[in-house]
Amino acid sequence: MTQHDTPEKNQQNRGFFLALSSGIFGGLCLISTYLFSQLVWTPLVTYNWFLLMIQIPQLLLAGLVIVLLTGAGPASYGLPEIPIKRDAIKSGIISGIMMGVVVAFFITHTGIIFDDIPLSAITRWFALMIVIFTPGTVAGAYLCFRSQSAIMNPAALDEEKKQIPFTLRLLVFCIVLTMVLPPALAFAGTRSGIIGNDCSECRIHQDIQAERISDQSIEITYTSKVPSIPWVGPYKSPEITINGKDVSTQSEIDRQGIQCRIEPDKGLSYDTKSTVVLSGDAVSIDRYPRTDIIVVSYNGFPPGITLYDNSL
Repeated sequence: MTQHDTPEKNQQNRGFFLALSSGIFGGLCLISTYLFSQLVWTPLVTYNWFLLMIQIPQLLLAGLVIVLLTGAGPASYGLPEIPIKRDAIKSGIISGIMMGVVVAFFITHTGIIFDDIPLSAITRWFALMIVIFTPGTVAGAYLCFRSQSAIMNPAALDEEKKQIPFTLRLLVFCIVLTMVLPPALAFAGTRSGIIGNDCSECRIHQDIQAERISDQSIEITYTSKVPSIPWVGPYKSPEITINGKDVSTQSEIDRQGIQCRIEPDKGLSYDTKSTVVLSGDAVSIDRYPRTDIIVVSYNGFPPGITLYDNSL
């Protein structure tokens, strides 16, 4: 052992690398959480934009807990070597700086937000990420230090000052709960039909065109830029009525005894493009000079959004 290799120096070096590793790991966890959340939420939010009110708070809450965990890690595992509060705060600062560097590098070098970002903006992003994450990692390190100190020295605190243990297990449990529960509830809601599967933006990108192709037939074409995603939830096909009578499917037409034929038999489908042809006396121009056609979507909330209302 050299003159400089004192136990205190080794402890400081170990604490520094522990905090550095924790910052890198925390940054990667935050990035992974963001990517996983986008993968899970994108199909849900595509059809239910109001679910952003759940997704955004969930991301913020999960991110906050991950930041606290990043700061708490070194303070927990290095507690025997962090005998005073100042050392715990130092480890939190190191973790926060490293976490900010990792996340800023991801943002500025993957094109996830900007393309061809200038060097000055890159510098600002690195500074911003460090400023955002460091207070959280310091808070996590301090709270963990206080909690662990109380557990190891219960006589050091009065009964009235005892606190709920701020442990890594509790933080990990909160992260898992935050990541799993909100999208699970949203998924269950869409699958059960409680939450609609059609947002206003989707309806804007839906188009219904109807034209008479002969004296006794009408063609209806439905197009959408947002195709259905089967695992998100059940989708109801658009409903077609002519002169106030439902002709959405052949079975419905037969049930009512309407003199009409629809091809294909199942009618329109909720997809990128769908075409049906209505033919027969019910749409004959000889019997009805004008045929009133209404196409309604029953996905979403409130249900019954009129996509087409015209006469041919």
